[in-house]
Amino acid sequence: MSFYFLGSFFFLILNKAVRGFNKSNKFIKIFYFLLFGTFFTSIILSINYFCSRNKNNFKTYKIDEISKISNPFLKKDQNLRIFYLRISYRQYKTIVLRTDKNVEILDKTKSLQLKLSEGSLGFEIIRDFSLILK
Repeated sequence: MSFYFLGSFFFLILNKAVRGFNKSNKFIKIFYFLLFGTFFTSIILSINYFCSRNKNNFKTYKIDEISKISNPFLKKDQNLRIFYLRISYRQYKTIVLRTDKNVEILDKTKSLQLKLSEGSLGFEIIRDFSLILK
């Protein structure tokens, strides 16, 4: 939430500087679009998350591929992994999760079990996940 206030603060500072360089104010329109678009998105997703139902269900998906994302800001034992999951014959889902499992365990995984709950607006919320070994 504080990022939006910082964005508004920088907008007030940049508003005077940009008006002198650009008469059509396209930069300001793009800035408004990005600022209020992300604000609106965060409000919608927050309502979906905080007003969600407590009923949880479990879904298991087959893992096709696991990739690693390098992130220097994480601890050494935590990594970001991209899981490419097969939903049906031609449908795939990509999920980025933070895991502390080492590579040997990830190579042996066959499926990913997700603990899901339905949000108030219909979007699924991932509550927890577990790796299913071969």
